[in-house]
Amino acid sequence: MIRSANRHGHTPALLSLPLSGLLLVVLLLPLALTLINLTDSGSLGHLWRLTNDLALWVAIANSVGYALFGGLGVTALSLMGAWALARAFGPRAEQVGAVLVVPAILGPVVSGYAVSGLLAWTGLATWLSDPIAARLLILGINIWLGVGMGTLLTLAALRQMDTHAVEAVRMDGGGTRAVLWHIVRPALGPTLGTVFLLTAIAGLQVFELPLLLFQGPGPGGAGLTLTMYLYGLAFGQGAFGPAAWVAMAQGVAVVVLSGRLLSRGDAGRGRGEAGRGNDE
Repeated sequence: MIRSANRHGHTPALLSLPLSGLLLVVLLLPLALTLINLTDSGSLGHLWRLTNDLALWVAIANSVGYALFGGLGVTALSLMGAWALARAFGPRAEQVGAVLVVPAILGPVVSGYAVSGLLAWTGLATWLSDPIAARLLILGINIWLGVGMGTLLTLAALRQMDTHAVEAVRMDGGGTRAVLWHIVRPALGPTLGTVFLLTAIAGLQVFELPLLLFQGPGPGGAGLTLTMYLYGLAFGQGAFGPAAWVAMAQGVAVVVLSGRLLSRGDAGRGRGEAGRGNDE
C-alpha cells in the first residue's frame, strides 16, 4: 500500500514536466535572444548615439510621469474610495466595490476605443490634438483602470485593522492625528505601497492607449513612452540591440522600484506589529 501511494504521489509531478519544460522555453528563449542582442558589437555604438536622441528623453519623461502621477492618483483615490465604501455600505462594501473592477477587466484596449468613440460623439476629439490634454487623458484612463482593484485591496486592509489598538490610543489621550500616524499608517502602508507599485509598473508599460487614441506617439510626443520607443527601435528600425538595452533598463527600473517599496512595506508591517504588541 505504501509503495502504491508513493507511485501515485509522483504522478502530478510527472504530469507537470511537459508544462514546466514549455514554461522554461517561453521564459529562457526571449532572455537568450535579449542577451544575444545586448552583446551585439554594433548595438553598443548605436546605444551611445541614442543618448543624443531627444525622443528617448521624451519617452523617459512621459513614462516616469505616467508611473509617478498615476501611482499617486490611484493610491489616493483607493484610500478615499475604501473609506467611503466602508462607511456607506458596511459589510456589503466589497460586493458594491466589485463594480469598480470592471474597467480593469475590460482593459486598456476596450477603454481606449470607448474613450475615443465618446470624444468623437461629444465633439471633443480636438482634445486629442493638444499635448497637455492628451497627456492628461492617458493619465486619467490609467487611473481609471487601476483605482477599482486598488480600492478593493485597500478595503481588505482596512477590514483587518486592529480596532482595539485604535481604542487604546484614544484612551491614552491620542487624537485623530495619533490614530492616523500610529495605527492607520502602519496598517495600510504596505497595501498602499503595493497599489502604488502595481500602478507605477502599469504606467511604465503604457503602449496600447497612445496607439489607439493617436495611432502613434501623439501630439507633442504625449504618447511616446519607453515601450513605444523600444517598439519603434526594434520593429520600425530593426535595431534590436539598442531596443534590448532599453528593455533591460526598463526591467531593472521596475525591479529596483519593486524591491524598494516592498522592503519599506515589510519595515512598516514590522513596526505596526511591534506597536500592537506594546499596546497589548
